[in-house]
This record gives sequence, C-alpha cells and structure tokens, in this order.
Amino acid sequence: PPFVTPSLLELMACGNRIITVEDLRAVTRFNGVAETQKNFFWETVTRMNNDERKKLIHFSTGLNSLNSRRLSVDSLGNQYLDHLPTASTCFFSLHLPPYSNADRMYNAFVIAINETGTFENA
Repeated sequence: PPFVTPSLLELMACGNRIITVEDLRAVTRFNGVAETQKNFFWETVTRMNNDERKKLIHFSTGLNSLNSRRLSVDSLGNQYLDHLPTASTCFFSLHLPPYSNADRMYNAFVIAINETGTFENA
C-alpha cells in the first residue's frame, strides 16, 4: 500500500531514534524507590544525551527502543550504597541501589551502560 513508506517500516521495526526524558517518564514505574532516589534518577536521565538514554533502555530491557513497554525501576534497599545498577532484561527491570547524590548515580549508570558488553551481563 502507498502509505507504507521506508520511514514507517523503520519506525515500526526499530522504534524512534530519539528517546526523550518525557518518553522515559511515560513508561517508567518505580517500586519501593525513595523519593530522593527518584529525583536523582530523573536528574541522571535528564543529564544523559540521546545515545546514553538508548543505552540505558538496552541495558534495562535488552531492546533498542521503548516500543510502549513498561520499565520497572526497583530499589535494592540500603545495603549497596553507590554500587552499579543491575537489570533483569526479561522483566524490563532496572535494579537501583541507593546513591548519595545524583553525580554518583550518573557516573555509575555511565559505567554500567558503556561497559556491559551484552545485556546478558547486566
């Protein structure tokens, strides 16, 4: 059909190339995460560039785009202060240790999303 364009096919197969903070806000649900940590999370995501946000999605879900999936952000409790985040990609879950400030969270996320070779190692 004439309405099926290469751009539409690419969007349907790969998702949107731009991942905005608003896109992430729309699909993110927190479970047991303290308000301070939620604020640090959004400050961290806002600080990320588009490539880093895409890597965060891949790290957390194993997918390259949001595709209307829900991202669950769970608390790891208080025992792992300033550790790297982990993920359960099959469940679209990001496991968030507590951070003492937003800079430490950002640095931990950058290491996690850039140094994880594949989502199986997340």
